[in-house]
Amino acid sequence: MERLPRLLNVSPATASFLLVQAIVHGEVYQVEWMIGHPSFEHCASYPLIDIAAWAGQLEVLLLLQDHARCTTNAMDVAARDGHLDIIHFLHYNRTEGCTRQAMNLAARFNHMEIVAFLQEHRTEGCTSDGLIWAASHGHVDMVELLLTRYGDTISTPHAMDSACQHGWLNVVKCLHGLGQPCTTDAMDYACLNGHFAIVKFLHLHRNEGATTRAMSFAAASGHFEIVKFLRSHHYRVNLKTAVANARKNGHFTLAQFLTDGVDPTIPLQTLALNV
Repeated sequence: MERLPRLLNVSPATASFLLVQAIVHGEVYQVEWMIGHPSFEHCASYPLIDIAAWAGQLEVLLLLQDHARCTTNAMDVAARDGHLDIIHFLHYNRTEGCTRQAMNLAARFNHMEIVAFLQEHRTEGCTSDGLIWAASHGHVDMVELLLTRYGDTISTPHAMDSACQHGWLNVVKCLHGLGQPCTTDAMDYACLNGHFAIVKFLHLHRNEGATTRAMSFAAASGHFEIVKFLRSHHYRVNLKTAVANARKNGHFTLAQFLTDGVDPTIPLQTLALNV
């Protein structure tokens, strides 16, 4: 520290870099000292409170409270990173507030307490992105919490589609139980990624169905049980694509299964049918 005043006097612009480093690392004494140094005027226009919130440094943030700028990014990033204490402080002591990204990001990373606080104390709410992110990461309790409060405004088929793609059967069941929609992508991408339990659930409980991509995806990935299931339940198939995908990836037994019973005089490219 004894060399710091000389350094700042020679190059005041260096203050911004040093101050940001001190904030990020929670160097309380250094931050306090720099606030009182003339070089601080080079930094005062920066949103330093945002940086302290991002770093989770509440003690430093308290020092900066009366000396630095803050934006909605402060609460947004604190929500993303799970810093509930910082959210409390910003809510009760600042006026910048947050955006809907705060709850979206908290939902993505499953910060239940933060979402509950934002729901109770703030009015911004969230968007369908929060629901999609929670569903795609398997946060079933978060999905239920968001839909219970904001179901009318955040409902989207992409939430169930994403849960199916990533294999979260419990989330799929939750979304289905809450009346959420999906598209054919749900079945198609469950087949691609081998989520057989989800494929069977969708077949039994939904009516969106699938496209020919379902069989082609399953064949490409070598998911034999799913291919047999789709065939036994007469899902549509583009046989040329499905067989080519299976052969390309070395699934020759599966490719043979797909062509069993097909008239060998008919070119595969003419076949896009139920089998």
